[in-house]
Amino acid sequence: MLIKVNGLVIREQKVGDSDKYLTLLTKERGRMFVRARGVRKLESRHMAATQLLSFSEFTLFQTKNYTSLNEAVVRENFYGIRLDVAKLALASYFAELAESIAVEAPDEGLMHLTLNALYLLCYSDREHDFIKAVYELRALSLSGFMPELHQCCVCAQDLTAGGWFDVLGGGVECEACRATPRESGETAQRRLIYADADALAAMRHVTWSEPERMFSFKIKGEAAAAFRRICEEYALAQVGREVKTLAMYKALR
Repeated sequence: MLIKVNGLVIREQKVGDSDKYLTLLTKERGRMFVRARGVRKLESRHMAATQLLSFSEFTLFQTKNYTSLNEAVVRENFYGIRLDVAKLALASYFAELAESIAVEAPDEGLMHLTLNALYLLCYSDREHDFIKAVYELRALSLSGFMPELHQCCVCAQDLTAGGWFDVLGGGVECEACRATPRESGETAQRRLIYADADALAAMRHVTWSEPERMFSFKIKGEAAAAFRRICEEYALAQVGREVKTLAMYKALR
């Protein structure tokens, strides 16, 4: 059976002399695994469309046991990212994070977010670490890890002046609950970072706003530093493994 999908290549693995295994992020089917034969040959007309970070229209041949590439046409290759090694490292981190949390089911939100982040990285002058932080928090929120930011996760008190975000538990504690002694077992399961009112407001915007508005805010100073730190540590805690492309990006920025 032939199917057509618009997909972003979020992983590529060389196979043999000229083939690849591709991992695609698609709206229609979420994460997909595709065998692409002959695409590493210099004369292949599908070479560009099957590169990492290429957004392409794919025609796939699908059976019960496997999916293979039939045709591919590039829609956007984010060429500007490929000219800057730091941008490429960050974009690769987005792809690796997306691969870690995507599922094999329709998922328009994660693909839309990833394309938006790549577009801003390629064509805008927004700070790279700002794009990164928004991507991390929104991606986790879309994938079932939306944090509790409305009230204290212990006493349910409204939080207006900030609070302590637990990057392991995904909730915010007020000052009183943070200072309350806990049993040793509970204490071991908390890793708290302080988020002032501005950092907390930024986190709420990212998790709750409409997709077209998620990057439409500014944050500065200590609040921005806390926001960036929380988003990164929360993403890594939930993914639960080392993300090699993040270390590469940090070494280059």
